[in-house]
Parts: sequence; C-alpha cells; structure tokens
Amino acid sequence: MEPTSPSLLTARFEETDSYQKLLVTLINGMINSEALEDYAYSEIKEPKKTSVGVVSIKPIASYSGSHLLGIVSEVKNKSRNPLFLKPSYFYKLGVRAVALSQQTLGPSETGLLYQVIGRE
Repeated sequence: MEPTSPSLLTARFEETDSYQKLLVTLINGMINSEALEDYAYSEIKEPKKTSVGVVSIKPIASYSGSHLLGIVSEVKNKSRNPLFLKPSYFYKLGVRAVALSQQTLGPSETGLLYQVIGRE
C-alpha cells in the first residue's frame, strides 16, 4: 500500500464544503479589511509593480496562513479607455480564488484585486 501524496490529499480537501467556505471567508475578510483568525496580516513594504499590457498590478497587503496566502493588489488601468476585467484574467498556477473590487476601470482608475494562492 502506497501513502497518499500531498497533492492528492490537497485535491480531496479542495473539493470539500469546508475548503470552499474557507476560500469565501478569506476573500470576504480581505475585501472587508478584517483581521482573520489563523492568518497573519502584513502590508507589503516594497511592492514590485507588474505591468501587463494596459494594466499595472501592485501588491499592497498579504494574509499569510499555513496552507493559503491571500494577496490584495492595486490594479490600475493605464490606458485612456475603459477597461473591462474578469476574475478569470487573474488565475494562474496555484491561484485558488480571485475577486475584484470592480470589473470596469475607467481611464487611469485603480481598483483592487484579491487572490488566494495555495501553498504546496
């Protein structure tokens, strides 16, 4: 009998209601700037700004837990036209949940991006 690998255990946990509730609780806590039990909040001192096309993303805060990391970032529209964003634009390997403060950014307008990243 072989031991279950961590990735299989993680995959099983991620399918449970308690995991989904945890993601919702973390995202809601980040949106409402609440202190969350079992998560260490910190402002990001020297954030590295990333530019992708007409968008710049600057992480401003983190919620660090033992299995998940929440990142709050400023998203700025650098163009002269309105920008329509979808949460799916911000998923990448390891990202478990995404939320946006607004899905339309006017020219030079800034919104907030909330990402939950798995720690494996």
